Amino acid sequence: MLDISDRTVVLALQEITEQLWPSGEVADSTVRDAVEAGEVVAELLRVGGRSGNGEIAGDPMVARRMLELLLGDQDTRATAEATLADPPADEQLSVETAVTTVVVLAAAISWLQTKVDIKIHRKNGKIEASFTLQKNAAAGNSLERLATLLYEIFNGRS
Repeated sequence: MLDISDRTVVLALQEITEQLWPSGEVADSTVRDAVEAGEVVAELLRVGGRSGNGEIAGDPMVARRMLELLLGDQDTRATAEATLADPPADEQLSVETAVTTVVVLAAAISWLQTKVDIKIHRKNGKIEASFTLQKNAAAGNSLERLATLLYEIFNGRS
C-alpha cells in the first residue's frame, strides 16, 4: 500500500489522468463527463460479464487501488511513477467524496483508453458505448479481463 495521504492519491490520479487523456478538443464520440464515464464503465462491466452499475463510492481505498493498477500496468507505469516521484502538493486537509469519485472514474477511463478504443453513440439523451481492443494490447487483455480488473478495484477485491 502506498504511504501517501488520501489527498495526494487523488491529486496524483488527477495529474496522471491529465497526462494520459488525449489532448485537444473532446470529440463527439468520447466520454464528456463523470456521468458518461460511469455509464461507460457499467457497459464494460456488462460486456465483460460482470454485474455493476458503474457507480463507485468516493472511498479513498478505491482511489488507492486505481493508482496501484496504474503503477502495475506496463502502459501507464512510467507516467504514474514520474508523478509519484514528485507528487502534487495541496494544503486541503480532506478529500470530498464527490471529487474522489470523479477522479477515479476519469482515471479508469484514461487507463481503459490505453487498452481499448471507446466509442460513444448518443441518441435521445442516452449513450451507448462500444469497445475495440487496441492493436497493441498486451496478450491477455480482453474486455472480460479489463472488466474484471475494474470490478475488483471498485469492489475491493484487488
